[in-house]
Amino acid sequence: MSVIGILFSEAWQRKGTLLLSLLTVSLAVALFIALLTLNAALQQATTKQMKELGFNLVILPVGVSDMDYEECRYGEHSMPQDYVHKLAGKRDITADHFSGKLEKKVVWEQYDAILTGIMGTLARGQKKPLGFQKPPEPGNAYFGNAVARGVKVAKGPDGKPLKDDKGRFKLVPVTVEGRTFRVEKRLATKETKDNYRIYINVRDAQKMLDRPDRIHAIEALGCRCQGDVVAAISSEVEALLNAGAAEKDRVKVLIPNPPKFYTREKMRSKVEGYAALVVPLVLLVSVMWIGALSYMNVRQRREEIGLLRAVGVGSRPIAVLFLGKAALVGLIGAAAGFAVGHLIARHYGPGMFELPVKMLKPMWNYLYWSLIAAPVLAMMASALPAMVAVSIDPAEALREE
Repeated sequence: MSVIGILFSEAWQRKGTLLLSLLTVSLAVALFIALLTLNAALQQATTKQMKELGFNLVILPVGVSDMDYEECRYGEHSMPQDYVHKLAGKRDITADHFSGKLEKKVVWEQYDAILTGIMGTLARGQKKPLGFQKPPEPGNAYFGNAVARGVKVAKGPDGKPLKDDKGRFKLVPVTVEGRTFRVEKRLATKETKDNYRIYINVRDAQKMLDRPDRIHAIEALGCRCQGDVVAAISSEVEALLNAGAAEKDRVKVLIPNPPKFYTREKMRSKVEGYAALVVPLVLLVSVMWIGALSYMNVRQRREEIGLLRAVGVGSRPIAVLFLGKAALVGLIGAAAGFAVGHLIARHYGPGMFELPVKMLKPMWNYLYWSLIAAPVLAMMASALPAMVAVSIDPAEALREE
């Protein structure tokens, strides 16, 4: 019988040891996959919620109240535009994404709209910017869903709507506060006042409002503060922006939305903490257990190994027998553990972490790594027992029998 045949025959005859080994590998992989899936879903949910809530940190001129900000009443108060770059370039400020804006309430086509000049969002380090990564080009505008109803479709001489090269309807240029803009895009519906915003490039807004290089507010996403959020960030911002600033350039911090995502972010941090503590421990116990089961298998099969050595079977085939069984256990256990781990995440994610089921998707890249790592670790755990097996003296083993 070939070594592979002996391998499968031995696995079948000793189903108890095989099942214990499979259970060990499966549980270890399942825990790993469940924690990774939950962590990825929590991170996705946090990012999504941050976008839906709007900016969770706003920096305003000192003379602007919370109600003034909500009503877009800034009066003569503003701040230098370069404050955005200062914040984005400062590593110890506990937020990740920054964008400046200059805004004014206007009436356009019988709509109470908010003319908003925006900068592109600046992100710290290598992070992908949230919010508007690219503001409208000068002379162009983005229209919120509600005010976009007043935008007309261009028509040809025959009265039919005109389309561009991409098959989209051409829109008639609009005039806002005496300035003409090309409507670059109509934005999706939101459950906020952003539906009534007309977004333009901040440079256009500065010219229209006669505020060169000035903005009304800096909005930020990605705050990671703990405890007293306002006090923590206020001290950071004041230390950076208010030190040596003129009175008209001094700023304060506002948290405009209840930071609901903090709870989910704390959950994600806890999951990461559990993973950092539990996964190495489970991994160590699993390796030790598989090694112990493999050693028990060698002890139980001592006479069989002696017989194989006596009939001329070399050390390599015997080592392959034990290491091959370990690799087989690792492969099957990894596949089973991946499935179980995903099911655990889908079962407990919605209830314990309030995660939508659609966010708990299979992480196929981790299946790939599990199918590599589990067999390798199982073989490492069985390496010492395999060395014991190949060192068995056939005469001594047969004499014991």
